[in-house]
Amino acid sequence: MYHEQLLLINDNPAVLDALEHVLSDNNEIVAKIGNVLDFKKRFEDGSLAVATVAIVDDKMPRAGVGKGIAEALRRKYPSMKIVSYSSTLQDWGDVNLVNSPNTSISDIRQAVLDL
Repeated sequence: MYHEQLLLINDNPAVLDALEHVLSDNNEIVAKIGNVLDFKKRFEDGSLAVATVAIVDDKMPRAGVGKGIAEALRRKYPSMKIVSYSSTLQDWGDVNLVNSPNTSISDIRQAVLDL
């Protein structure tokens, strides 16, 4: 049985792959989205998989994009939890983590488990 259904949104393929690798053992990865255009297309045409948690990068490719994605997700899916994971600390997620040498992908795994 899966703990959460995850939507991964990050423009860095290595980060997407690492998140999938670490989080897929007890969560279902419902979608991996690597750019804003793909997100917008899926969001607007209704093909975006519904998840319980979205892990969103803020800088895709510029600062603030992730916040806009999170706001759109919250409007359409109010019960979805948002984890911001970016190179700078954000304040718009239910959990906000910084991608730095002091933060590991395992910290995201623990944050998802704690939601």
